[in-house]
Amino acid sequence: MSALELNRIGFAQPTGRERARTRWKSALTHLIAFAALIAAIGIAGAAVSIGMARADALATISDDPAAGLALAILLGSALAGMAIVTTAAALSDSARSIRRG
Repeated sequence: MSALELNRIGFAQPTGRERARTRWKSALTHLIAFAALIAAIGIAGAAVSIGMARADALATISDDPAAGLALAILLGSALAGMAIVTTAAALSDSARSIRRG
């Protein structure tokens, strides 16, 4: 082993160049995961839309007034849940920044 290889053994702090490379790898990994998530959501949305069109679900809902109410409650619950998750994430971030500062 050369002296350069021996210096890299152990738990030494990485050099600036290695840290920059790690940041780029992390950013690339996040970008790929984000793109895969967007693609999966798009595919799932298309599958659900095709399934609803084949089942003629909207025509069934328009015939029954109680079904329209059920759909409205479902959508309202979904929106309220998303608002709760978003608020919790925002409060968590602000609390984390207060603790750091």
